[in-house]
Amino acid sequence: MEMIMGLLKSEVKDKANVITVNYNDSLPEIWNSYQSAGLVDKRTGLYNMYYTIQAKVPGGVAKTKPELPDNPAWQYKRNADKQIVSIADDGGNPIMTLKYRKNGAIWYMTYFNGSLATRRDVYDAAGFLSVTQYLDRTNNSQVTLENFYRPDHSLAMVKQYGSNHELSIQLVNKEEAITNVFHSEAQLLNWWLASVLQQQNSVLVMGVNAPLFDQCLQATNDNFHLLPIVSADDLDNQHVQDIINGKSKLSSLVVTDRDVQTAIEKQMTRDLEITVMPAAEVRA
Repeated sequence: MEMIMGLLKSEVKDKANVITVNYNDSLPEIWNSYQSAGLVDKRTGLYNMYYTIQAKVPGGVAKTKPELPDNPAWQYKRNADKQIVSIADDGGNPIMTLKYRKNGAIWYMTYFNGSLATRRDVYDAAGFLSVTQYLDRTNNSQVTLENFYRPDHSLAMVKQYGSNHELSIQLVNKEEAITNVFHSEAQLLNWWLASVLQQQNSVLVMGVNAPLFDQCLQATNDNFHLLPIVSADDLDNQHVQDIINGKSKLSSLVVTDRDVQTAIEKQMTRDLEITVMPAAEVRA
């Protein structure tokens, strides 16, 4: 991260944004730790696919806490901090279990029907109900349906998983109407990247071995450019070989050090623009 930020500061001369695509409850805390450690500039923007789809604003905090059922006849088990960790009915049958974060906030609650776990409500680090997962009744480790919510509890996205690995992803607007349907994670990512990056002239700096590299390479156009990062471990990568041999639409790349630059220059059969990434600072 520090090397990439140094590259952008020295080469781009403009405010950079970091894009992440994975679901992560603790993203604001991670980002704050990067800023505190000096790994990213305070002006650097952060865009996460799930945060934008769920209309989350980093720094927001839920004003209400989840309400737990209260029945004097039921059995409540508590941990050393007096927090309820499980609830069973008067016959000992499980009703729900609770998992907490280190700060004492509820992380997720799992609901039971008889002895089977059927549903899990997941709360993000800000305290908002973020995802409801419905579990396969024959295999509780298998999620069959996920509902993703906005902070106001409105439904933002639905992911449905079929028994033969079929996938349906539906985006839902505030009026509860379906606006987009995708049948793979790649389709969703391509749509989101296009909506974020192609609104203005953008350059995406990405490792050549990143899972999204193929899709981003296909999406390059006059307004969206891809700048690959190449390390010593990537020299045999097919994309790198295509760039070196003139078989790729890319003619610029970033290398992690001078040795990688030298190795590429020995193989070059075309003119390439090679930028060496600044070395990270040595910290005590």
